[in-house]
Amino acid sequence: MTPDTYSALIANAHAYKKTRAKKGFKLDKNKRLRLYVEGLIEYFWTPEAIAGRLKSLLKRCVISHESIYMWIYGQARHLIKYLPRFHQKRKKRRSSTDCRGRIRKQTSIKQRPIEAETRANIGHIEADTIVCRQSKHCICTSIDRKTRFVQLRKLNSCTAQKMHNALVSSWKLFSVLDLIKTITYDNGKENAYHERTNKKLKCLSFFTHPYSSWEKGSVEQVNGLVRRFIPKKTDLSLIFQSHFNIITELLDNRHRNCLGRKHLWK
Repeated sequence: MTPDTYSALIANAHAYKKTRAKKGFKLDKNKRLRLYVEGLIEYFWTPEAIAGRLKSLLKRCVISHESIYMWIYGQARHLIKYLPRFHQKRKKRRSSTDCRGRIRKQTSIKQRPIEAETRANIGHIEADTIVCRQSKHCICTSIDRKTRFVQLRKLNSCTAQKMHNALVSSWKLFSVLDLIKTITYDNGKENAYHERTNKKLKCLSFFTHPYSSWEKGSVEQVNGLVRRFIPKKTDLSLIFQSHFNIITELLDNRHRNCLGRKHLWK
């Protein structure tokens, strides 16, 4: 391409850069908002979770997660290490047409009982998976919303059957005591056997909206904490379940501000 050749992509990039330079970042203009966002980022909250939390508290969109990401990569790069993936460069978002498939008989998170949202009772679980580049293995992470009790299970493959087995193994004792009430998932295909899990654990399942990970912010925060022990490039095939048991114990015995600066057992 010659220097005089017009490129729509390059022109758009230059225009965006000039617009951003003129307007600046919202977080640079609002010190109170910036300190709030910085505090939660350093506590390993994701930008999605922060944006969702602000919207939930103030009943309006205060700032989008994209704006937080742009500010971090543009003005606050020292916070990159607190992000779940901590890439040094911002990766392109997936196209909205990149669909992971529909799971049968999904119930929206909007229909989840109010006591799950308010953390009034124990037994409302959030579940997710963590993957690493170096192997096909993954980690099943789950947490009780009220007590913040964490469970980690290594999966040899990220399949629906393995996910089902891991959740049943993690929470079967609670199920015997009739304590499990709901499990909240995302739209990953590894959650396709949620109905089987419901029957085993005697509970109900609910699903977040696509690309709305902040709707299950508790388990997303756990994922960020686990990443401190298991970086993205870790080969999970070389790590045993006993290692995850140690991580689980460390997480479950952390003193938590949300529990009155106490840990789970006190």
